[in-house]
Amino acid sequence: MIPVLVIGRHVFFAIVDPGVDAARDGIVVRVDGRSFVGPDHGLLSIVWSRGTIKSASRITAWPDNAVVSFHGRDVFAPMAAAVVTGEFPNENVQSISAPQSLLPAADLAEIIYVDHYGNAVTGCAAKGCRSTAACASAAWTSGTRGCLPMPTLDAASGM
Repeated sequence: MIPVLVIGRHVFFAIVDPGVDAARDGIVVRVDGRSFVGPDHGLLSIVWSRGTIKSASRITAWPDNAVVSFHGRDVFAPMAAAVVTGEFPNENVQSISAPQSLLPAADLAEIIYVDHYGNAVTGCAAKGCRSTAACASAAWTSGTRGCLPMPTLDAASGM
């Protein structure tokens, strides 16, 4: 995912798209004051499911010259720009009740990835951890499943 953060208007532009040539729609979802643009294949489903104030729009008009392997560039980026500049909603979207692909929003209490530095990533939300060090230590020393918090963006600093 390539997040594009604009202070005042939050837009996250997602292009994680392993099914790039597959039939799936593009969507814009607004959740709790932030906007997300990307493919409707489940990537935005946790954001949608955990939000309280939300709306969704399906991208209905795609450029004639859109290349199937470059929907991020040809479809999603221009739509993210429309959201940022206030030109959304427009004639290229249709309001829908929810994304078509919704995955379970519950925490996945297991280590799902370890990078080449040894950093472990889980499917747990950070809110369930008492402290990062305690959770990390418990996960590795006891062999039990534990939560390692994901980094968050600070809207004021962009970090």
